[in-house]
Amino acid sequence: MKMNVSVTLTDIKGEAIKTLEKLENPNFIDSESTPGVSAFIESKKPLTLRDCCVNALLAPLDTDKKLKGVEKFNMFKLAERIQSSDEVQISAEEIGLLKKRISQVYANLIVGRSYELLEKE
Repeated sequence: MKMNVSVTLTDIKGEAIKTLEKLENPNFIDSESTPGVSAFIESKKPLTLRDCCVNALLAPLDTDKKLKGVEKFNMFKLAERIQSSDEVQISAEEIGLLKKRISQVYANLIVGRSYELLEKE
């Protein structure tokens, strides 16, 4: 199936979800931060299905310790394919893998929006 991975994910109100970016200044401390802990700010860049798929495929999960090298390599190659184009040919098996990984990495809203897009025909 050919999939458009450049689609922006929306929140429950239908507004674009923005990505988070790590603050450049490691000494930044506000009332809710602890020294030495990274702080993140909302960026102006919308979160896309591509972002979610690539992040989920490349995120190190505890369950990955049991995977063989070839399985990790295949996830890497899929992430490369998704990153390189707005329209990507993705098999049913790969969609299943993406849904599994996204559900392990993200919260309910991102999972729900991603599943809606991944399950479209």
